[in-house]
Amino acid sequence: MEPSRASIGPESCRLEFDLSSGVFSISSGEVELFRNAAGRVVTRVKRGFESHYTTGNWEKVESADGTLLLRARTSWGWMLFKARGREDALFLELGLLWEKEVRPPPIESIAPLVVPPGGVWPGRESVKDWRAYVNGFQCWTPSGTVMSSRPGDYLFPLFVPRSLKPMLANPATPVFSEKGRFASEWFAALGDIEREDSVVVGFTGVSRALSQVLFRLGRRQKGAEMEAAARFEGKRYAKGEEFWGEPLAVIPGDLSGANLERYVELVALEQGVEGLNPSRTGWCSWYQYFRDVTGEDVARNLERICGGLAHLGIDVVQVDDGYESEVGDWLEAGTTFGTDLGGMAERIRSKGKVPGIWVAPFAVTRGSKLSKEHKDWLMKKKRRPALAGVKLGWGRRFYGLDLTNPEVLEHLRHVFETLAGQGFRFFKLDHMGSGLLEGKPQDPSLTRAEATRRALAVIRDAVGGESTVMAAAGPLMLGTGIVDIQRTGPDVAPVWRTP
Repeated sequence: MEPSRASIGPESCRLEFDLSSGVFSISSGEVELFRNAAGRVVTRVKRGFESHYTTGNWEKVESADGTLLLRARTSWGWMLFKARGREDALFLELGLLWEKEVRPPPIESIAPLVVPPGGVWPGRESVKDWRAYVNGFQCWTPSGTVMSSRPGDYLFPLFVPRSLKPMLANPATPVFSEKGRFASEWFAALGDIEREDSVVVGFTGVSRALSQVLFRLGRRQKGAEMEAAARFEGKRYAKGEEFWGEPLAVIPGDLSGANLERYVELVALEQGVEGLNPSRTGWCSWYQYFRDVTGEDVARNLERICGGLAHLGIDVVQVDDGYESEVGDWLEAGTTFGTDLGGMAERIRSKGKVPGIWVAPFAVTRGSKLSKEHKDWLMKKKRRPALAGVKLGWGRRFYGLDLTNPEVLEHLRHVFETLAGQGFRFFKLDHMGSGLLEGKPQDPSLTRAEATRRALAVIRDAVGGESTVMAAAGPLMLGTGIVDIQRTGPDVAPVWRTP
């Protein structure tokens, strides 16, 4: 008689999969974390979307590496499910294999974990002592711990106009007004203060899709539900080939935050990060001069850094926004800056410091030469340039480059090879959300995540391995394994006062 259940994982995080129904549970010791969970693939169809759940009869497939590999026959091919354990964590992956003669439908999302109402920490009587950590999209998006009584827009306001949302968040991520209903980017954590335990649910794959963990805590435990989904945005795939979503980690723990630290380690491992680089100490022109910075301002501060302030150990001197002639024309210093960029880099280097420069590589304003000469490089939405935001300091709207366009990639390579050739070795990348706009890209086969990762890889290659690349206002997880530093918080203050 064939077994009706399959299990895998350490005692601290174990999966029990019912082969006859396609639902599963996850436990940590005697504590049941999730019950009656399933996976779901959402595809695009002519008039909307179609959901394909893991429900049905499943069978085991031989696997040589200790992974639990399952499959279920469907009318169009196979649903695929993979699970593996690693010390204190459990990894889930969901995929599909299309065999039907018709062309496979585009994939909207793949969710390896969908927990129905009442399936989160089943058996617990109250959610009053539950807390959830909600992760923001970028350094300007609020993140924090919330109670079930908080509305979904407690951290990020619901009233932000959709046209301006790309400046601050992922425009595709929903914002809810309902109490206890939240959307968290890439990962989330739930904690029970009374029981003193927690669980982190997060994607360790961050290179192919922008992913979210959506949950509703509800007023009672029976209303608590969760979904962890990687958004593939209508990605096409080949018939007869397996297509897998991003891997998802489930990590139980206490309230110390150790499982959050473990999650970060697993993301680094998945993305091939081999170690941490030493931190840099630097001076940045922004918080004193903003867009009014001049070459003389930088030179004057350089002298002080190398003189009376030498004891501070500052090694990077970074020119911020304000040097450029127009947003998008990064190789041309404006007349008010008064110094050519190569000369400034050499002056900083001659003092034994690392020359740094700010660039918003994917942003462009209509007044720039780039916009006037290459209008076809801009991301389009309804045949018009897609709006990336409005910045008061620039005094105008700005737009985003289409990162699927090969000519845009060559432009980025030229810009950063030139800056590196002038001697800059520290690069602060800002307003990267401009490259993740929704619209009609030249190459629709790439997700926004894939296109942005490819552009970042071009920049990384152009500046060389000896340079430091810092991502400022951009997707927090997307540069993992490519950039050296990711800023996680907003600007320190709108003004700076000296004593």
